[in-house]
Amino acid sequence: MDTPSQENSERTPDAWSGISKTYSRFFHPYTELFAHDLLVHSQLMPDHEVLDIGTGCGALPLLAASHCADVQAIDFSPDMLQHLEEEIMRRMVLNIDTTCMDGSSLKFPEASFDRIYSNLSLIFFPDREAGLREIQRVLRPGGKAGITGWRGPEHVEAINMITTTAQQLFPHCTPDTQPSSALCYADPEVLREELEQAGFTEIEIHVSTHPLLARSPEDYWECFSQTTEETQKILRALDKDERTSVKNAVVGTLRERFGTKRVELTASVHIGIGTAP
Repeated sequence: MDTPSQENSERTPDAWSGISKTYSRFFHPYTELFAHDLLVHSQLMPDHEVLDIGTGCGALPLLAASHCADVQAIDFSPDMLQHLEEEIMRRMVLNIDTTCMDGSSLKFPEASFDRIYSNLSLIFFPDREAGLREIQRVLRPGGKAGITGWRGPEHVEAINMITTTAQQLFPHCTPDTQPSSALCYADPEVLREELEQAGFTEIEIHVSTHPLLARSPEDYWECFSQTTEETQKILRALDKDERTSVKNAVVGTLRERFGTKRVELTASVHIGIGTAP
């Protein structure tokens, strides 16, 4: 499908529900790699109780479940949670519970968890400060929070190829909007500062880089032309012929690099780890 949706915001449940099937197939294996690094840097232990905020299709809880006591996985998209629940049943995992919940207003008592994670989800919160305050509130003293956010555009080729190509072909297509919130932690000092302001201590910032795989150049286009906020902004500003030109250019570039086989592009995140006082 080449025509982008006219209604899409990565800050609404409906937007995420609309892409849940694509996300499950394409992004789940990818976000699992960052989830692994989050668990390592936060020193997850077998007796820990874990909360994953904005869990999506559940890459982190499915990975963490065999390394901790139990996991609460929350998301504001019921369709995303359905994919996770189906996978929990398929794998017969007994220590993951799912709840449809807004991460900015957690329905848990204070000091409920030893580890809390937000793997590429806090970056889309309308109020990140509120989200971090809630994380700090429900963490036990000495518990750790782990947050990931994309690095700068030069480090996320997998995410930015379509927008970069469109802007090169049609310079007029750049919308007069604020930069995507997905890049809010491109500067690691922003992540550090927000963790400090929320009351976290012993803050660590790490870099994690992994390949994103697509089965073919066409598969890459099918996913990324529909599932990132910044790409949607750009493509909505083009007419049908211009969108076709962008698609042909992106697919052509990827075919030159990878042929008709698997596409492998890299993307990199900053990982922030903070400890609750």
